[in-house]
Amino acid sequence: MRKYLIITCTICLLLPFLPTRAQDTARIYDKIIHSPDKFFGLLNKKSRDYQQKIIKGTDVCLRKLSRREKELLKKLQDKDSAAARRLSQGSDSLYQVWQRQLKTGGVSADGGHMYNGHLDSIRTALTFLEQNNLLGSSAPVQQQLTGSLQQYAQLQGTLDRSDKIRQLVAARQQYLSDQLQQSGLGQAVKGMQREVSYYQQQANEYKEMFEKPEKMEAKLLDVLRRQSAFQQFFNKYSLLAGIFRMPGGDGNGAAVTGMQTRSSVMQDLSQRLGGDEAARQAMSQGMEQGQQQLDQLKNKIMQPGDDEGGGMGRKTELGLNVQSTRTHFFPATTDIGLNVGYKLNSRSVVGIGTSYKMGWGENIQHIHISSQGVGLRSFLDWKLKGNLWITGGVEMNYLSAFRSIAALRNYSAWQQSALLGLTKKISTGKKLKANVQLLYDFLYNRQVPQTQPLLFRVGYSLK
Repeated sequence: MRKYLIITCTICLLLPFLPTRAQDTARIYDKIIHSPDKFFGLLNKKSRDYQQKIIKGTDVCLRKLSRREKELLKKLQDKDSAAARRLSQGSDSLYQVWQRQLKTGGVSADGGHMYNGHLDSIRTALTFLEQNNLLGSSAPVQQQLTGSLQQYAQLQGTLDRSDKIRQLVAARQQYLSDQLQQSGLGQAVKGMQREVSYYQQQANEYKEMFEKPEKMEAKLLDVLRRQSAFQQFFNKYSLLAGIFRMPGGDGNGAAVTGMQTRSSVMQDLSQRLGGDEAARQAMSQGMEQGQQQLDQLKNKIMQPGDDEGGGMGRKTELGLNVQSTRTHFFPATTDIGLNVGYKLNSRSVVGIGTSYKMGWGENIQHIHISSQGVGLRSFLDWKLKGNLWITGGVEMNYLSAFRSIAALRNYSAWQQSALLGLTKKISTGKKLKANVQLLYDFLYNRQVPQTQPLLFRVGYSLK
């Protein structure tokens, strides 16, 4: 009786320090409401800095391209004055117009949106907060929320215009290259192409910096992604949902101001292709081509492997692996994984599997077997050299104790892992191989609670 009383008291003492999802949600909302200047100031500064870098970088690139084109046309003047006059007409004003349109708008009126995952996530999250009045009706908070949404809309517009200008520049360079082939100056256009390449590398660096979430951003997204209401909202109104049909995003919901809908994307596609009939024909043609490629891939997969001699039995692999862990706060657990692999050829294996996390109790003197989680796996093994393979995979894991299958239906409780590492396959007999894996989880720091980055697994598979 004394033992159970101690355990009960310990749990009661620790309970206030174990935040629930409801507490997490209330806590992040409370921080935003009571520190709007800090939170929205961070968002605005980050998006404004990114926008200014894009504008400045694009402007510098256009100036350099304009100067290089002038030098190119000057060389052409000595070879073909008529061609030089024809190509130089409007050349100066062309780059000036692009520079002006980049800052003032107008260039992407007939274009689509340039997608940025972090921008889409934050903008959709802020819109969700606004539409559902989750931050209260305080005038200062609402004013800053609206201001941040406007700032992100401006950033999206700048990204759209810069992408459109990049397409126009590429078209201009292709035109110059075609016109200058006979004059022997076609190679000179490559200097302009290098300028664009340098700018693109710089733009990618800006993008990586922007997409790295700050602490408050990451916490807000983590809280919202676990709410089914936000998942449904994102699947319907995010920019990504307008490009791809997301689960639950049937596009029949009411429009939300400033957010993309599937119908608007389809309308844009129709305008690009010259009408509904042209859009349908293009989509039908794309479906047919995709089906042909799938059929070719299926036929290739169904062919015998390079060293297998045919037969479906020899092209499948059954595997078992085991991974044990212990932390200071939780009892020891063992992951038991079962998988089936399919040999695409002698150098690659693709497969799926499942895992079961078994708890052993407090210590060796108090063994109590329990269900501590389950997982679903997919993997791809590619032979590097000898018995060393590169292994990559995606996993979904339910890392909580459960007593019934019904508890596993809560999709938001499942955590994702993106794994990459090495596998050593050692033959231990005519029909058995031992596998030793060292894998790195690129999403370990997004887990709540945070999991270990390195996974060490050992197992066996049938040849």
